[in-house]
Amino acid sequence: MEQAPEGVITCLFTDIESSTELSKGLHPDVWKAVASEHDRILEECITQNGGKTEGTKGDSFFATFGTPTAALKCAVAMQEALHENGKPRLTVEKNGELLPIKVRIGVYLVTQEVYRTAQGEWRDHQVSLAQRTMDCGVGEMIIVNAEAHEAAHPYILQKWRPWHNRLVKDIPAPQTLYELLWDGDETRKIRAALWIPRWLRRAEDTFVGRDDYRARIERELETGHRLVLLHGQGGIGKTRLALQIARQMDKHFGGRIFGVPFDGLSEKDLEKVTVAQVALEMMKALSAPEDLFNGMAGDEYAERLAAYLNRRFLEEPFLLILDNFENANNTATRKLIGKLLGQVEALRCLVTCRMHFSLTPYTHPIDIGGLRCPQSANDTLEDFEGYRLFRDRALACDPPPTSPTPFRLSPSSKTRKAVRSASN
Repeated sequence: MEQAPEGVITCLFTDIESSTELSKGLHPDVWKAVASEHDRILEECITQNGGKTEGTKGDSFFATFGTPTAALKCAVAMQEALHENGKPRLTVEKNGELLPIKVRIGVYLVTQEVYRTAQGEWRDHQVSLAQRTMDCGVGEMIIVNAEAHEAAHPYILQKWRPWHNRLVKDIPAPQTLYELLWDGDETRKIRAALWIPRWLRRAEDTFVGRDDYRARIERELETGHRLVLLHGQGGIGKTRLALQIARQMDKHFGGRIFGVPFDGLSEKDLEKVTVAQVALEMMKALSAPEDLFNGMAGDEYAERLAAYLNRRFLEEPFLLILDNFENANNTATRKLIGKLLGQVEALRCLVTCRMHFSLTPYTHPIDIGGLRCPQSANDTLEDFEGYRLFRDRALACDPPPTSPTPFRLSPSSKTRKAVRSASN
């Protein structure tokens, strides 16, 4: 049986989604009746599951429990009590339309001792983070932090869905959150934004040139080409170009773009990189269920992943950016990608790799060259992408205006060199 962690608590927060908008314009007695029934249901569930209501604010509840399992059983009981025949029991009528009352719930296992104030209130920073976890959910969701999931999942019968690499307000590092699928519905989307990994942050600066490449890549992806391969020497700008394409085509793919970086694979012998490693990186990028590959071996990875992708995306095209694939490029991993393309019609791949390879009939290779640079003193600098890129990046590093040595480009020498000059 699960034991309550000594000196710590499990927090449960609830909130009615869009309650301000729902209550606006209603007769006060109408909203009061709905809120009263909502409060009664939640209070009853907290009491029956051994919790303690610590406070309420508006339509929000804050309760504490001795264990994550108790808190999660309470959360499930709340959602079940708030629903009847799969639909919300509580509604309000506005403009002739019945609008459902949907409650989001966050459960957070505090991992250090917390203390009450003299007035008996919890004021620890960890308690605030518990509320931030709830804020990541939408109506009818139960969102849980990783520690609560680890402690409680053996005791909870319902399925879980992981949300990897998510930004939670006031937490600097990316978090893995878990959604407890209390009713089996996997269509709800978490509100927490995807954390931008280091390899993607480089796309936050301005993009210079590559117009012909961008037009060609977009055209090939839009017309249904399955795998576009950007190959070329290291440092030539393949990753940056791929990320720019992702930003430009976000609307085309309806936000269904996922980056799978392989720069973390460190095998010196490429043949030692396994299908399992590549499949796991894809799984993490897609926030797929962690048990997706339980008991898998060999070709089973492709079959299981393909089935998941078809179930999740149906016929909606989605894009996987397989970045730095030279770190994973071998016969087995190429075979995995080929099988996925063969079995998942909606899948499109944009691959960056130092080496050219072919997956017939899917591959459309594009050899990426360098930016054009001035060749003589008579060249007009602004005509060259290489110069414009250098200028923009150099000026972005300019010291503050108060510096005695501001950075500038020499206007007269045409030597294409960066200079430091004392201001007059």
